[in-house]
Amino acid sequence: KGGAALETLKDITSVVMDKTGTITKGNFVVQKANPAGNAMTANDLLAISASCELSSTHPIGNSIVEAAEEKGLSIERPSKVEEIAGHGIRAELSRGVVLCGNRKLMDAQNVDLSVYQKENFGTEVLVALNGKFVGNIVISDTVKDDAKDAIAAVKKQGIITAMLTGDAQESADAVAKETGIDEVHAKLLPQDKLSELKKIREMSEAELNAELTKMKKDLFNLRFQHVTGQLEN
Repeated sequence: KGGAALETLKDITSVVMDKTGTITKGNFVVQKANPAGNAMTANDLLAISASCELSSTHPIGNSIVEAAEEKGLSIERPSKVEEIAGHGIRAELSRGVVLCGNRKLMDAQNVDLSVYQKENFGTEVLVALNGKFVGNIVISDTVKDDAKDAIAAVKKQGIITAMLTGDAQESADAVAKETGIDEVHAKLLPQDKLSELKKIREMSEAELNAELTKMKKDLFNLRFQHVTGQLEN
């Protein structure tokens, strides 16, 4: 992109990247459907979740629909759909109102999650029907084959690596541990990622300025010691 851009590269102290599609392949796959109690079967849970996510363009929503189709389950087209940014989807089906999303969505809709049991891996989509929690879908993404080596090469240059994601902290930490990423910034809404990026940049600039100040002090001390030594001789 030109000499100026290449010259700027030597001053890079941090590399910040999004998780999905950059570090991971973005090929989400449903691992399991966990009904809450005897509310419904695993297939019923997957079917209403797929109906809710039918018009979604997000890879997680697509993976739920694909899993239901592979099982040959009946998927209903909602009469009304509302996407709630950073939270999930609200859809109206023949069985009632279905919510598919994260805990923030459930909390906002006053859904009781006392029977919810969190998984220790992957991304979870919580599901409610007519205001009652009915279960969760567990989905996992796969890390790109060359991600670990690429991140190691960046870190070898003394550059700090950071990852931004809307995923839960546990899921994000697992990806960071597998790839060697230094910093994890999880549970971010789309609009939060830019502000988080600015914070990281400001911190990096502050650290660089602190390092330059230290170098100047060290250089001054060396010169002072040199001059003092000459005077003593």
